[in-house]
Amino acid sequence: MRPNSLAIIAFTGTLTMFGPFSTDMQVPMLPALTEYFASSAQRAQLSMSLFMIGFGLGQFIMGPISDRFGRKPVLMGGMVVFVAASAICALAPSIEVLITARFLQAFGTASAYVLSRAVIRDMHDSAGTTRVMSFAMMLMGSTSLYAPALGGLLVEWPGWQAVFAVHVVIGAAMFLATWRFYDESVPVKLADAMRPLTVLRNCLFLGRDPVFYGYALSLGLVVAAMGVFVSSGPFVFRAFGLAPSEFGLLFTAIAVTFMTGSLLCSRLTRRIASVRLFRIALFVAMIAILVMTAMALSPLASVVTIMAPLMGVSFAMGFIMPLGFAGALGAHPHLAGTASSFAGFQQAMLSSVSGIAGIAVFDGTAGPMALLMSAFICCALLVYFFFLYPQRHRLSQQN
Repeated sequence: MRPNSLAIIAFTGTLTMFGPFSTDMQVPMLPALTEYFASSAQRAQLSMSLFMIGFGLGQFIMGPISDRFGRKPVLMGGMVVFVAASAICALAPSIEVLITARFLQAFGTASAYVLSRAVIRDMHDSAGTTRVMSFAMMLMGSTSLYAPALGGLLVEWPGWQAVFAVHVVIGAAMFLATWRFYDESVPVKLADAMRPLTVLRNCLFLGRDPVFYGYALSLGLVVAAMGVFVSSGPFVFRAFGLAPSEFGLLFTAIAVTFMTGSLLCSRLTRRIASVRLFRIALFVAMIAILVMTAMALSPLASVVTIMAPLMGVSFAMGFIMPLGFAGALGAHPHLAGTASSFAGFQQAMLSSVSGIAGIAVFDGTAGPMALLMSAFICCALLVYFFFLYPQRHRLSQQN
């Protein structure tokens, strides 16, 4: 694969799809899991929350390992773990076995997700990273056009186990593609990248950098807001009378707006400073979520009045995700693997907490979900003004 080639976009975009495949396809099955295993909604939600914890830990581990040994062997090993864990999920005799296997599956998903960003940064400068990241995020968003709907259809027939059978096929295909077509991209393998003190020192170094932390934390809080929707949304919209397949179709609208935002982001970064575009997107997300909250708490609450402003949040995320990752990784390109791991770990931990909170506050209405999402997005904007706004002139010159 040559730098700036369509092959890079296709390869890294496919890697980013593992996240939506592992979460969006399972969202419609949560109510089915409660019925099949005679379990509670909170216990079924653990299959999502512990997945996010494993996803975060996996990213924290995979980045430094790939800085030491290269991207290719780590990615191929991750695919083996993904396939094996997915098979266990499909054959799980109990909810406890499924939850454990999902935790393991998350490590394979993490290898694909974190290394997709590292590969892009390996091959591009800061401006190029933003543009290619936007296209990769657009491909990731396209997965949500069909993954939730496909998951919902599989849950209704032939059953939720078929979702994990699809995961096995996808993981095996990606293993073969990585082995056959991907050439190692890491510029220099760092001999001490895996040493605990080195990892700790690098993380502390990144954590003290307002540019890295401003982008990473703002992005993590916005993604956490969507994590609330992913966890409690199936139950909220079930209360509105939607079947699993119908709820899956709602993700199509979210995916279209996300992809539209990502496509516009790749074009507008040529004209507008990335840090300014990031700020505008955060404001758009905040306005949209406040409108959604007002609707959710009013007698006008319905599928349409909740989904319309939520699509506005998704549109803004089409800007926030590529700009956030590019900004966080661009601050220190020689630590691309570790930076990607640290940012992804933080994002996954926040999403895990938000998912658990989303179920905990669910009361049969959309109000608690909307309020919690608003809190996360408003905090993201506050983080921007605390960390990134004072650095805006320097960042604008680097754009």
